[in-house]
Amino acid sequence: MIDLDLEQIAVRAQTLRSFKAADPWQGGGQRREWTLNLYRIVADNAVLVGEAVPAPSPGERIADDPRKALLSADEALGIEADGWHRLIPRVLARLWARGDVGDTALPVLIHALEPQLRRRDFLRPMTRSGLWAITGVLGAFAVLSLAAFLVLAPPAFVMLPLGGILAALAVLLAAVSIVLEIAVRWRDRHIETQFRAARVRLGV
Repeated sequence: MIDLDLEQIAVRAQTLRSFKAADPWQGGGQRREWTLNLYRIVADNAVLVGEAVPAPSPGERIADDPRKALLSADEALGIEADGWHRLIPRVLARLWARGDVGDTALPVLIHALEPQLRRRDFLRPMTRSGLWAITGVLGAFAVLSLAAFLVLAPPAFVMLPLGGILAALAVLLAAVSIVLEIAVRWRDRHIETQFRAARVRLGV
């Protein structure tokens, strides 16, 4: 179980495979047995300490190559050794899925960049889904409100200012979504450059 703050935790849902690799958190570069796991992001009060998250259904389980798996917004990949867990940062998981990074390099690269990583580097950003969905809903209500003003008789006149407010909110949220999207892309590009540099420097 991994505490993500903001009342969220990551709980292991499925063990995908195992591999042996050096443990950079322990001196001497001792090789240990690691497992690659699928984690479910849940509310902190949804799972008690030591209690397992409900197992994925057969349709949800990753049965083939984990690199090809399409994770949902509440899922993440991570590694574990002797009950000690680390989530794989979003950008590193992308490099791993493309085959640019092997399993054995994951612990070393996570350790190398750990001081620079933030919570937002591990979880999927909401800018591509949440904010755009809200923007779409507000835009749809704005169109309906303006249509009601044009079609219906008074007191439908109240729909005009309502439609204007909703349209303004939709435009504002769209602008915020674009700014956040740019920020996420810049951050991901920066972290990817750091991971690639660490990979060359460490020879993994």
